[in-house]
Amino acid sequence: MTMLKRIILIASAFLCCFGADAASVKNYTLASPDGKLEVRTQVGKTVSWSLVVDGKEIVSPSPLSITLSDGTVWGEGSRFLRRYTKTVDNTVKTVVYKKAEVRDHYNELMLCFKGFNIEFRAYDEGAAYRF
Repeated sequence: MTMLKRIILIASAFLCCFGADAASVKNYTLASPDGKLEVRTQVGKTVSWSLVVDGKEIVSPSPLSITLSDGTVWGEGSRFLRRYTKTVDNTVKTVVYKKAEVRDHYNELMLCFKGFNIEFRAYDEGAAYRF
């Protein structure tokens, strides 16, 4: 094999690997019920999230992970399986509050990984996530 063919073969292999990494990153967006708030997630070798309100980014892309007491790390190098979305619009009765009922209205994005899930919620007033 000539030197030129080797260089082309190595360059092709590099481009294929680089392209595979870029293609394996998945982006998901979750909007609040009124559409003013947006949670943006990126799933690849790591998991990151950002928060946009009225088109202005207020939380820059930030990595998410949690280390358990046994040393297991959720969110880094984890195997992504699937995602689920749903909308919730319930009324919750309160015990000690100025109102007898409170509306619980949000959109949810569940990212499922092998061994754990990350749940994002987008409300009109804010956003939350939990493992």
